[in-house]
Amino acid sequence: MSNNPDFNEKNGDEVIAEFELNEYNNHLLQKALEQKNTDVVLAILRKDDFALDATIRIGTDNLLMYAIRHDLDDVTDALFKQPDRVLKDLITYTLPRNYRYEAIINSFTLAISKNKPDILTRIVESGFTCPRKDADIVRAASISLEMCKAFPWDEESVNYTTKDVYAGMDSYKSVSLIENLLENQLWDNANFLVRHDAFNPFYLNSKYAYRSYKVARQLSNKHSEAKEISDIILRRIEELNPKKAKKLKKGFFGLGKHKL
Repeated sequence: MSNNPDFNEKNGDEVIAEFELNEYNNHLLQKALEQKNTDVVLAILRKDDFALDATIRIGTDNLLMYAIRHDLDDVTDALFKQPDRVLKDLITYTLPRNYRYEAIINSFTLAISKNKPDILTRIVESGFTCPRKDADIVRAASISLEMCKAFPWDEESVNYTTKDVYAGMDSYKSVSLIENLLENQLWDNANFLVRHDAFNPFYLNSKYAYRSYKVARQLSNKHSEAKEISDIILRRIEELNPKKAKKLKKGFFGLGKHKL
């Protein structure tokens, strides 16, 4: 027996005709999107009786990924208005890994790489999660302040530290997210993250505890923005470990006394 309550009110030919029409409209939508004919795409998406096929692919992208990648913002907006069961498939689809695509690619990663914070916010607010990669954390923190604010930061991501990377002359180093922002003088982004409730200088271990603070102090001689950030970090250290904060105030690291 059909799950469709209207099934018994229609004969078989009508049901088949509706299915064929919907298949045709999905095919037409795909072709129109490939040609960037957004008027046709939007007209189809707005049909009351249209059921979008979320499995449609254009190349390796699904419809949402394709719209984000090609800056088709009107189409992206219309796709976010699809029923939850369709929207979930659009958001959570991740490009299968193979010899050409080793990195994770999905609507979440594309929204970040295209610097579209409004779209990232809508993805996050949808409640549908999808895989992400470490590079997304670094890019979201640095690509723009708006993207930095839109990213769903948690304790792991705010306190993210790169794995050891080659630094020349057979030496390797790891760099925290905050250090990277400070060294690139992205003051507003760094300021936002060190004020985040999840920021914890001691998240990894004592080895990394003072690194972002030390970089901020070293830069504070020339940049008032760095001085403000070092103050914020020291206050957070003081909240978590007053004894260690006391040492820093007295001039630990040979950086001179630090008055708050």
